[in-house]
Amino acid sequence: MLDEAKRQKVDTMQAMALAFIVNHHYMYDDNLDSVAYWVNYGMKVASKCKEWQMYFEMQYTLVNTYIYNERFEYALDEANKMLALAKKQSYNDGMVKAYISMSLSYIGTRRWREADNALKSAHKLMYHSKDLSMQFTVLMQILNYYITIDKYGMMKEPLKEIDALVIKMIEQIPEMAITLNDHRLFVEYCHIIYWSSMKDFAKAKEHEKLAKTYNEKLTYPNYKSLLVNAQCYMMMQMGRYEEALELNDKALVMAKKNVVKFANTMQCLRMRADILYESKQYDKAL
Repeated sequence: MLDEAKRQKVDTMQAMALAFIVNHHYMYDDNLDSVAYWVNYGMKVASKCKEWQMYFEMQYTLVNTYIYNERFEYALDEANKMLALAKKQSYNDGMVKAYISMSLSYIGTRRWREADNALKSAHKLMYHSKDLSMQFTVLMQILNYYITIDKYGMMKEPLKEIDALVIKMIEQIPEMAITLNDHRLFVEYCHIIYWSSMKDFAKAKEHEKLAKTYNEKLTYPNYKSLLVNAQCYMMMQMGRYEEALELNDKALVMAKKNVVKFANTMQCLRMRADILYESKQYDKAL
């Protein structure tokens, strides 16, 4: 596709081909240099033909690659460039992507105030966009941020928003119900954490039941650890510490194979220490 578009000198088709190639390297190559090479190539072509949607999507992919490789300052530098150009072009979606990227960089370097400000900016702008998947990403990052900083009580409003958004997404494209299982499992994971922290275990159990249905239909197996982590937290809040530790053992095994940042080994160990502390096993917790 790229070769033919170059032969015919059709820049828009070149940009589209390069966007596919960038995504391929991001998903399957796992090589930062390869992603960076194709993104820089793709961005030049997309800029030339003013295909800003593809331009910012490729740049967003590069930022995510930096974050995955824990090169947070590179990610932040790229996100700042993204924001500056998006503002210059008055391109709202590009600005939202830039703020999301900034928040991830700040969370990775434990700069909570800056992360909070970036997420608030993304949230403020996101409803000016018709891209529902991007709105979902913003709300997902907000929820993950509150879980990371242990502010579970602040999850109530974003959960209402994301529930309404999922319904809207399926109403617009009913076929999406088949492909949204991964997203919906994440939402139910957040609900279980929230309602367990509020000690409303009847509600937490309702959402656990929903989570199990989505868990069985996943297209991204790494998300399976989300349900186990949520169940572990619920058992801890219920004071059922032995069951919580059993689930934590299971979560730790899964986390070692898991690339999902909000279900990783460190988080599992942190939860294990909390369980042991709550059950007054202070030496083990330490």
